[in-house]
Order: sequence, then C-alpha cells, then structure tokens
Amino acid sequence: MSLLELYAVGDICLQTKGAVHPFRNMMEIFKNRDILFGNLEVVLSDEGKKAKKAFVLNAPPENVKFLKEAQFNVLNIANNHILDLGVSGFRNTIDLLKENNLRFIGAGSDSSVSNFLIVEKNGLKIGFVGYTRGRFRVPEGILINKIKEEKIVKDISNYSGSLNEATHFSSFRGKIGYKMIPF
Repeated sequence: MSLLELYAVGDICLQTKGAVHPFRNMMEIFKNRDILFGNLEVVLSDEGKKAKKAFVLNAPPENVKFLKEAQFNVLNIANNHILDLGVSGFRNTIDLLKENNLRFIGAGSDSSVSNFLIVEKNGLKIGFVGYTRGRFRVPEGILINKIKEEKIVKDISNYSGSLNEATHFSSFRGKIGYKMIPF
C-alpha cells in the first residue's frame, strides 16, 4: 500500500504585522507533506459590511500569497468568520481562492458547491468535508455547510465508494462527533 503524509493546521487568520510570513517557522516542515489542509478562519477582503460581533476577522486580499507559498491543498471555509464582511466579503474570498487555484470545501456561492473534495496523491484518494456549527443566518445565494448529522452521514456515504479506504475522523468532539466516529 502507498504511504501519504497529510498535515492539518487549525485556524488560519492571516492577520500579519508588516510583511511577516505567518508560516515562516513552518515552511520547512510543510515541504515534507503530500497534502496540507487548513481551516481558513478569515475573510480575504477589504470590502463588505462588518458583522456586529465581538471579533471580526478579515485580512487583506494580497495575503492569499501566504497560502500559495505554503502550498495548501485544501482549505475549509465553513466556519463562524466566513461572513464577517457580509456577502461581498464572502464572494471576494471565494473568487480570490479560485483565482489562485486554492481548493476549498464547506461553502460556496451557488448550487455547484461540492460537499466533498477528493484529492488524489501517491495513488491514494483522500476525501475532505467541511462543516460549521456557526450560529448565524446564511444569506440567500450563499451555501455554508452546517453540522447536521444526517447531512454529514449522507455526504460521506455518497462519496466513500470513490476512496481507497473510508476512514472518517473529526476534531469536532460534540455528540455528533462521538456518534459518527468509532474510537
């Protein structure tokens, strides 16, 4: 069987001081991976209506270069900050990721958004899904995957036959996580 090294990082904010590369201390480590996954916990936009909440996370669009330089393969954008600059900030982020060939899961702006992304590397097929438990209203024309057990099970079931081996894990430790994942 082939081997594959998948590295995953938590919340990526890209709010930097000056031109300091947020992954500068990790670049050498990142070079050794086959797949690099991260949760993009920020809107990449300077435009949009700021959400009325304690913490609004956005970064300048040019900071997308840090994601490209680190060579992320998959980014989850289903999270509680993706609408921090409203619909226009959301759409700007989606467009920017697409323009830079950065694949993402968990949200989109039309019905063609994929609930499942398969990445093939070293002869193996790895599936990714992204969801949020964010407590916010999703505007019309925007799709954001919310954590709903039935939906997650359906999404995984629909695609697991396309994978070499269906092993499912989650960092979500709520009731759903425990019910769905055998420990």
